[in-house]
Amino acid sequence: MLAGWLLGVALASPTAPHITVSTKHALCVAMCQARVASLCDTLTGKRARECESGVVFACQRSNPSAVCPEAVEPPAGPTGPTGPTGPEGPPGPPGVAGQAGVPGNPGAPGTPGSAGPPGPAGLPGQPGSTGATGATGDTGAIGASGPTGATGDTGATGATGPTGTGSAGTFTVRTAVTSVVRPTNGTPITATAECLPGEQVIAGGLRVEISDARDAHLEHMQDDGPTPTGWFGQVAPTTTFHQGSTLTLTVSVTCFAP
Repeated sequence: MLAGWLLGVALASPTAPHITVSTKHALCVAMCQARVASLCDTLTGKRARECESGVVFACQRSNPSAVCPEAVEPPAGPTGPTGPTGPEGPPGPPGVAGQAGVPGNPGAPGTPGSAGPPGPAGLPGQPGSTGATGATGDTGAIGASGPTGATGDTGATGATGPTGTGSAGTFTVRTAVTSVVRPTNGTPITATAECLPGEQVIAGGLRVEISDARDAHLEHMQDDGPTPTGWFGQVAPTTTFHQGSTLTLTVSVTCFAP
């Protein structure tokens, strides 16, 4: 019964007069049959009876035509005056785009823009053709002298010359010796063998002796030849000799005295 009463309260108008006469009860029972059928048709037993009682109770407490309008069709009243204009509604959705218009005349050229930043470096180009041969440059300066080569082997003895036809005389071999302890690289060592006044230079030569075998052949001859009065010889080491090593140069000249 409580559920039917709550349904009746929900359907009733709070401003309707409180009427409980028996004739209105009978009226509501007759008017609300359609409403009771629509609201209570799925209920059975006690719940169906409580639902029907709630609808009739709401009809009695309120306007029957408002609670059960299915049974009442009130006549249409006169048309009321036109109400005030309502507020402007929100904008409607955008319409369909129209057809494109005729293109306008070209505008005047704009002012040139500022120069853009330099672009990235391009790929290397193809090698160019070989240019013409340039003029020959000036001859360069003479380079420094290279190291002196080793002394060559002694040449073979020449053939004996024919017997002279001159008058008999005296042949004398005269020598000059120069010794240097541990000579340095490139230092010239000289010796001159002289004939006596009145003697004639016939031949000459030189001989080199080195006390340390490690320095053998580490010298070269720079000069070996006659002078107006004797024979001159000059040699130089090609590297600095070992400690205590001595180079001895002996120059010989053959002198003839008539």
